Amino acid sequence: MRRGLAGSIRTRQGAGVMPVLSEIKVRSPKDGDLLRGRDPEELATAMAGAGIAGLSIVTAPEDFDGDLELVRRIRRRVDVPILRKDFTREMGDLDETVEAGADAILLTAAFLDDETLGVLHDAAHARGLETLVETRSEAELARVGALGLQPDLLGINNRDITLLERDDGDVSRTERLAAHAHDGQLLLSEFLASTRGVGYFIMNTASMFDTTGTMAGIVLIVVPTVLVVALLQAIEEQVAR
Repeated sequence: MRRGLAGSIRTRQGAGVMPVLSEIKVRSPKDGDLLRGRDPEELATAMAGAGIAGLSIVTAPEDFDGDLELVRRIRRRVDVPILRKDFTREMGDLDETVEAGADAILLTAAFLDDETLGVLHDAAHARGLETLVETRSEAELARVGALGLQPDLLGINNRDITLLERDDGDVSRTERLAAHAHDGQLLLSEFLASTRGVGYFIMNTASMFDTTGTMAGIVLIVVPTVLVVALLQAIEEQVAR
């Protein structure tokens, strides 16, 4: 049974609840170990029990120490929508994502030519998977539009994914690119939230700017692994005193 991530987000918005998307990432090239000895399955279970809108799991093995088996194990323990984040390149990636129990998949425009991006996007939908199509430039955003794609979530990465996000970044790229997204599109902006970890927010493009041109209308908070772990450590240290 597929669980809709976009629908889960919109349902919480409609109920006046701030949707939260949590992430499980084992490590990053820039910051190293993010779990700090924590069990990712236990973290995912705790996150799901807190009423999150969905769970993002990074499965890329190289540089991120991810594993598709982690999706399988977590799927057996939680009932929330799961977004698989990996460098999707071929049909087999979609099939194994469905088999593992994920509900949505990341497609990174920087790593896919037009034909492959279009084919994978449509094939994902045909398999019941929702899509997060990630862009980082006006050219990539224009490609998505020219191909007529309708991603369930449109991503803007404020860092350079081709450098495996070893650079820093802020939301200025989102401020520049988001105006080109169509009204009603769920837009995910990825940026460096701290010196350890990546933060995200999602907004509706119809209401994302206020009268001064500043981004407003944030409708979803994504909590990266490192922030959850840091919070748990702080609580444990306080209790131990």
